[in-house]
This record gives sequence, C-alpha cells and structure tokens, in this order.
Amino acid sequence: YGVWWQNIPKEYRQHLSINGDITVELDFSSFPPRMVYHLSGAEMVGDPYVGIGDLDRKHGKALFNIMINAADEDAAYGAYREEFREEFQEERVTKAETKEAIDAVRDKHQAISKEFYTGVGLKLMNYDSQIANNVMLKAIDEYQTVILPLHDSFICITEFEKILRQLM
Repeated sequence: YGVWWQNIPKEYRQHLSINGDITVELDFSSFPPRMVYHLSGAEMVGDPYVGIGDLDRKHGKALFNIMINAADEDAAYGAYREEFREEFQEERVTKAETKEAIDAVRDKHQAISKEFYTGVGLKLMNYDSQIANNVMLKAIDEYQTVILPLHDSFICITEFEKILRQLM
C-alpha cells in the first residue's frame, strides 16, 4: 500500500513535476534521533549516525533505528543481521562484533540510551505522521498548494521551497 512516488528511486524523484511545475525534495535530517533527543529534553550535537565505533554512516543509521524499534538487544541483533544479511555472509560478522556495534550506539547516545528497546519508535512514527499531516494540510489550507509526503521528506514545487522549510 502507499503512494506510487514512494517507490521511485531517489535519483529519479528529481524529475517529478506537479501540474507541470519543477519540484524539489526537502527532508528532515536525522529525524528519528532528533525527535528522541527532543522528547528526552537532551541536545543532539552533530550527525547522530557518524562516530559510532567503527561503523560507517549507513550501518550507524540502521542500527540506531533498529534499537529504537526493537523490543530488546537480541531482537536488535537479529534485525541488524537480517538487514545486512547479504553483506554479512561475505564478511562473517560475529555476534560479539554486532554486540560491540550495539554498545557503540549506546555509548554515542548516552543521553537517550534509556529510550532504546522501549518501543519509542512506534511513538515517533505516530508523531511523524501527525507532523506530516499538519504540514500537508497547512500547505493546502493556507497556501493552496499540494506537497507530496515521502518517508521523512516532502516534495513540493520549487517556488514553495522556502515556505515548506518554514512549515517543516
């Protein structure tokens, strides 16, 4: 289910138009960790997915998001292994190495570590949907324009970009 533009690869989305007008895509940078930090009353500094042990940004992002959605560390381990199954089959990453990566996420995000394995991810999805709904309705009601939601970003006509940034 969902809308068709959510399945278009990122490199093709730049070619979308709305009523013949050129579009731009704006996203909420690091939205899940930003929301967890905000809800916890803590300040997030820098890119939350970089500087997590030896992990590159792709793995750091995946593991962080797994940890805010998983019920416990074993579930996080399994989800992380599943997400990168093909990659890990070639490298034979051990459970100890995955545990080390999980500990590195917890160390980097000590200020919010109590939120891991609590189901806060579901709460964030609900907040995300409410924010997206509010942004889209305000665009329609106050500016008579449509914006297309896309995960943690929006697509709008280029002349609306500045207003959309303010709404976001």
